[in-house]
Order: sequence, then structure tokens, then C-alpha cells
Amino acid sequence: MEHRRWRTRHLICATAAFFMIAAVTSRAAFLWYEYGQALEHGAAATRDMAHVLEEYAARTFDVNELVVEDVVEHVTARGGAKMLAGRPETVRFLRGLSARTANNDYLMIVDPAGRPVAGSAWEVPPGADLSDRSWFRAHAREGRDSYIGAAILSRMTHEILFTYTRAVRSGDGALDSIVQVAVRPAFIQDVSLGSDVGRGLVLSLVGEDGRLIARTGLTADQLGLTAADLLPPAVLTEAQGTAVFTPPRAGGEVMVSWRRLERWPVVVAASLPMAEVLAPVRVSLGWSVALLGLIAAVTAGLGIVGLRLAAREERALEEAEAAGRRLSAALAERDLLVRDIHHRVKNNLQVTVSLLMIQAGRFTDPAVRTAFADTQERLQSIGLLHEVLYQSDTVARVDLAGYIRRLAGALADAYGAAERGIGLDLDLTPLQIDPMKAVPFALILSEVVSNAFKHAFAGRGGRIGITLRPGGSDAADASGDGSADGLFLRIRDDGPGLAAEPPRSGSVGLTLIEALVRQAGGRHRLYSDGGTVFELTVDRL
Repeated sequence: MEHRRWRTRHLICATAAFFMIAAVTSRAAFLWYEYGQALEHGAAATRDMAHVLEEYAARTFDVNELVVEDVVEHVTARGGAKMLAGRPETVRFLRGLSARTANNDYLMIVDPAGRPVAGSAWEVPPGADLSDRSWFRAHAREGRDSYIGAAILSRMTHEILFTYTRAVRSGDGALDSIVQVAVRPAFIQDVSLGSDVGRGLVLSLVGEDGRLIARTGLTADQLGLTAADLLPPAVLTEAQGTAVFTPPRAGGEVMVSWRRLERWPVVVAASLPMAEVLAPVRVSLGWSVALLGLIAAVTAGLGIVGLRLAAREERALEEAEAAGRRLSAALAERDLLVRDIHHRVKNNLQVTVSLLMIQAGRFTDPAVRTAFADTQERLQSIGLLHEVLYQSDTVARVDLAGYIRRLAGALADAYGAAERGIGLDLDLTPLQIDPMKAVPFALILSEVVSNAFKHAFAGRGGRIGITLRPGGSDAADASGDGSADGLFLRIRDDGPGLAAEPPRSGSVGLTLIEALVRQAGGRHRLYSDGGTVFELTVDRL
């Protein structure tokens, strides 16, 4: 016994250790899988947002390009910038074009000295000197025809914006004026807010030389930043890609996806903090630690309980075996009592039938004697049911097919079927039902079959067919493949059939049948088809 206890304790401890190792290993594998999935999801999300920003930025630049071309044509048609100063129609023209841009960006025409000539944001040009702006130097000193400027703080509107400018040159190639579209980068914020990627999403536009054009949440103190401060170096050398990068000026590792615009010298980028990308993994890690701690506590507790229960195992088994024996004896005694009850009920019904027979002998009226006889047959059918129950292997269920076979045989003997040349055709599928629900079927069967023996064969022989199928629907009844939840019973004879007018529900037999059908929870049909046919369908027993 001591050796057995020692072996049981070691088995419990080994099982607990194995279970903990399996739990830790499985959670670690799952966390590693979640880590990979989080990286894939973050990369896909940033790539998708970079693609969306690429399309949006391309449309913005294309629209601004068309607007600038209209302004250039306007300036050229009127003889240059020096002819536009103080002309109200030019202001109205610029304001109309401004309304065509995505964010009502304002337009401005600047002369070769860097002074505003006309603009959509004011009636009278301000006396500002813009010759120190990078976009002005790009046209006046470097000779560029078009230029996308870095993000700046406007001296006129005090907004953060970026510029797209186009040089207007005279016939000899000299700089006549510069047309500028000052673009509000709010569209980047709109793209970011319209996504479900995450709250840490940052969208950026940078030039091919690394200048910062626009960025989500850009503030005045960030205007001096470049691509090198915010994005991986590959942004300026590769057409597109995805990388994990730690910005020297932004702090914290980020996942970045970028794409280069086809027609414009601009790169768009979408970045997410790795803390945001891996947030689901951190949550899962916290749950895993808590879960493993709970599992460890439960395992330890179960191990202690198991060690304590091991000592009681033998006694518990002995008590269970003794209880099983007592239960078997009680069930056998109960079964014996139920069989005895069924036997006594059958005997009492037989006595009642005998008393009715004696009582019927006192009457000479055929109708009264027939009523007594019908009642005797109904009681005998119920008595036969109890006889089947106490003679069967189990009293909990009734073999309905076997009962129908015995009842049909008993009725055939009672009505002298063999002498009258009346035969039985039985097509019965085995079906077990509750004894309490078998009584209505017994009385219905007795009533219909007795009626066939009485009235269907006036002076001649014939056949009575009884069909029993499990299942409630007609299609299942016909094939015999129905569910055992219900049943289908058909009783037919080859007599003359029903009269031209169907039987009225006032007769005792038909009234009894209708009441029994309702009690059984079914529906019935009574019709002629080469004889009288009675069908009973019960969808659920």
C-alpha cells in the first residue's frame, strides 16, 4: 500500500509538471505566431495607407497643376505680371480657381523681385518680400520651371502649408513672374482620420532631396525637420518598400511603408509606432501571464487535492460498488413491482370485461348488447397492452409493432376471421413508444380494425392491411425512412368503402376516434380507395 501511495504521488506531480510545460510551450508558440501576424498586419496596413496617400497626393498635385496652367495663361494673355497689379478681375479670377482646389488653397502671383502682385486671399497685395523663400530661389537663381516647396509658415495667413510654383517667362527667357499655389496639408489629416489603422498613424510627404513637404500633425517647431530625421534612408533611394526604423528625432521604433509618385518628385510614407503594431501582442502577453499563473495555481491546488483524494480512492471505489449493487437491486425491485402492477391491471380489466359480459346478458336489445360488446373490446385492447408490458423485457417502453400484431390476431380470432375468409396483411416497422402514449393507439387500432371486421365484408372474404412506419411526414411514411420522433399508421380493407356521403362525427366510434387522435397529438384521414382507408399521422411522440 505504501509503495502504491508513493507511485501515485509521483504520478500526480509528473502530470502537473507536464501540464505546466505543455501550457507554457503552447502559449509561447501562440505568442510567437501572434507576433508574426501583428507584423504582417502592421506592414499591410501601412502599405495600404501609403497607397491611399499616393493616389490622394497625385490627384492634389494634378488639380493644382491644372489651376497653375490656367493662371499662367491668364498672366501671359494680359502681357505679364506688371500688367496685373491692382486689377480686380485678376483677384476674382484667382478666387474662382481657388474654389476648384480640394481645400480652397490660395493662389498668388509674384513679380521677379519677390513681391506679391495679386492673390486670392486679399484685395490689395501685401508689401511682403518673398525673395528669401526657397521656392523663389529655385526659380530666380536655379532656373527651375516648377517646384514643390517644403513646409513653411505663411507670412500672410500664418498657416503651415507647402507650395507648388511655376515660373512664367517672357519671350527672351527672362523671369516675368511666379505663380504659386499655397496648399494646406489638411488633406493628409483627412486621410489619416478616415482610416481605421490606428491612432498612431503618421502620414508624410517628402521631396526627392529629403525636404519635408507635409506631415500629419505638423507643428511650427518641426518645420526644420527632413526625411533623414523621420524616415529610413531607403525612402530616398528605393521606389517603394517597408522597413522598421528608429527615427533619431521622433523617438521610438516605427514601421514605415513608402511609395514614390510616378509624375511628381515626391515620396509618400505611412508609419505606425511599433508599440501600436505590437499592442495586441502585449495584451495577449499580459493575458498569457495571468492565465499561466492561474493555471499554475489551479494545477498546484488540483495536485494537492489529488494527493489527498488518492488515499480515499480505495474506500470510494468500494462505496461506489456497494451503491451500484444497491441501485441494481432497487431497480430490479422497482421493475418487479411495475410488472406486478401491469399484471394486476390486466387482471382487473379482465374481471371488468367479464362483469360487462354478465351484465350484457340481462338485455335483449341488440343495440345495448352491441354497446356492451364494443366496450368489452376496448377494455380487452387496453388489457392486452398491459399484458405486453409485464411480459416484455422492459416496462419503460412498448414494442408497438409487436402489440399491433397481437391485438390484430386477437381481434381476428374474436370475429372468426379464418372461418369468414378474412386475412391480415401486416407491414410493421419496429417502434418503441412510452406506455402512457400507447393507450390512445391501442384504442384507435381496436376501434378501426373491429369496425372493418364488422362492416367491410358482408358475406364474403377479404383482406385487412395494417402498416406502421416511424416518422411523421407522408414522404417519409412512404419510404419507411422517417424519423423516429413520430409515427404513421394506415389501416385499410378491400371492402366496398365508405358510403357516398362521408360518416358524420355524431357516431360513438368516430367521436371516440377523433378524441383519441387529439389525445395522441396527431391528425387522421378516412377515405375510400379500393376499400376503406384510415390513416393516422403523429409528427412527434
